[in-house]
Amino acid sequence: MWARRSRLATARRGPFWLLLTAGVVAGLSVPMIHLAMTDRWRDAEGILPENLVRLTVLAAFGLIVAVLATAAGVFLVLGALGEAPTDDVEHYGGGRRVDLAWTDRYATTGRTTLEDAPDARVAAGRDTQGRRALPATVAGTRVAAARERLSAPADYTVTDPVTVTAHEGPRGLVDWTLDDGRGTTLRWRHHVADRVPRLTLIDAHGTGWWVRRIGRAALAAEVPDELDPAAARVLLLVVDDQLTNARHLRSAMAASGAGGGD
Repeated sequence: MWARRSRLATARRGPFWLLLTAGVVAGLSVPMIHLAMTDRWRDAEGILPENLVRLTVLAAFGLIVAVLATAAGVFLVLGALGEAPTDDVEHYGGGRRVDLAWTDRYATTGRTTLEDAPDARVAAGRDTQGRRALPATVAGTRVAAARERLSAPADYTVTDPVTVTAHEGPRGLVDWTLDDGRGTTLRWRHHVADRVPRLTLIDAHGTGWWVRRIGRAALAAEVPDELDPAAARVLLLVVDDQLTNARHLRSAMAASGAGGGD
């Protein structure tokens, strides 16, 4: 069902670009500093020309920044590799775009945008530590979601007739299945502690779809055209909660709501 890919292929590219930029800056700075240490450009009194002194100071500053950036880049690269998904597919389907955006990282109000449908406001709760968390509701669609604190991942239940079910696997992996009750199902696999930037969804025909984080407070997804609008919005609420609170997802979740209002 899933094709296993290297973490290098699916990891975020930003940290790698930071390392590359730091390497280029260091590669330009070191020769300049080395040149200033030689006697070639010094006058009879051993003094460098003023312009060369300025370039040397700039190169030294650039080298310091490059070293610090390299240290930070290595840390970020290791984090990106740790978060990168390994279950992926080569080709994805093209369907309806659905977005979920909060006003900021800790906001409890936001909006969902579904292609060919009006925008809808979203309201969420906060957990005991002040972070945004389920329950959440979508205005106009009567979609609601709530999370229960249990010992292991459980099922989401979305009434009339959407359901989201979980099956625990080895090493903390959980296989999730969303059924919109109208003949369309989507499956994805998520480790309860993985804060990955993207999840791959598989439909009943084996076609790949995706949900990914496009900002610290926004998610986007590509879902099949035939997926029920209420199910599409529930999907983003569930995945947003999973990706935002990944390290706390050993608790179970349950959701309830109904389609309509589109």
